[in-house]
Amino acid sequence: MTTDKGPMVRDELGAVVSALCARFPDRSRSDVERVVADVYARLVASATVTAHLIPLTLNRSRRLLGSTPMESVVAKPTESSLMAVGSD
Repeated sequence: MTTDKGPMVRDELGAVVSALCARFPDRSRSDVERVVADVYARLVASATVTAHLIPLTLNRSRRLLGSTPMESVVAKPTESSLMAVGSD
């Protein structure tokens, strides 16, 4: 997973993905990455303060993965989500 925000955000989002993969072993890593990327992109698009985006991304992604069928959670990547967070 790469971002245009630098290595710290990339590393933190990678840690979010790893934590969620451990919590939801029935979900594929690529599906979890798409959820995290989409959630982060939506949050960063409207954020005026960015200090808490990683914890917000973790919490929102965890709720989505835990309560929604994967078909509903994983949307096709949008242009904004690809620009904010892409995959290697």
